[in-house]
Amino acid sequence: MADPAMKQATQAAKRVSPADLRQLFWRSFGLQSAFNYERMQGLGFGWSLIPLIQKLYTRKEDQAAAYQRHLTFFNTHPWTVGPILGMVASMEERLAAGEGAVDADGIQAIKGGLMGPLAGIGDSLFFSTLRPIIAGVAVTLALTGNMLAPFVFVIGINVIHFWVRWTGLQYGYKLGDRFLDQMEGLQVQKWMESAAIVGLMVLGALVASWLNVQTPMAYTVQKASVPVQKMLDGILPKMLPLIATLLVFRFVRKGKSATIIMIGLVLVGLVGGYFNILK
Repeated sequence: MADPAMKQATQAAKRVSPADLRQLFWRSFGLQSAFNYERMQGLGFGWSLIPLIQKLYTRKEDQAAAYQRHLTFFNTHPWTVGPILGMVASMEERLAAGEGAVDADGIQAIKGGLMGPLAGIGDSLFFSTLRPIIAGVAVTLALTGNMLAPFVFVIGINVIHFWVRWTGLQYGYKLGDRFLDQMEGLQVQKWMESAAIVGLMVLGALVASWLNVQTPMAYTVQKASVPVQKMLDGILPKMLPLIATLLVFRFVRKGKSATIIMIGLVLVGLVGGYFNILK
């Protein structure tokens, strides 16, 4: 009778199939479904790997150990989880096959080393740069009455999202633990800084173009009436939209909820309009 450990190693030596990667891809969308402040995305990450772990490990003890490995603290940008999942799939495959070069601590170390940089890339490149640009295109269409505006945003953003997630998963699986070395050669920090600058420029353009906050107030000098709005524009065009944006940003940084901020903006608008301070 064959040794159970040898039988398991032989079965695990078979490479993860494309169907396994597709299943891992679809399950990765549940990454934040069980988000909590103890393990962040840990439960969702472990859930994504359940079918793969069951395939690679036949013994319940090894499956339990793998579950415990991937139910620990984990937090990254949801769009960029693909490379980490792919890399973990590759390393778990090698670990289950009995390769001495891979161990459980190494898998955890690489997960911890990648989740921070990839989170930074996702926040800077996708949420702070790409999303405002696509939103700007959609808003421009909406202002002209084009009914395709919401579809442009939803479809445009998700086509890129799906492509990034799927390509990252394949790339991470292909490179395995060499993925970290590849990232070091990509000068990730410079890309993040560049993306942040572009994102801020886009947000500034959006504020100047579409945030319309003005004042109808005027003051009289002798017999001449001087509009306050004209004076403000002479100092800094779009000053009031900029001030409104900075105030909202300040409240966001203080942790105020979006609902409270929206209610506050509505109240300020109503009061300002009633007393002829804002229009």
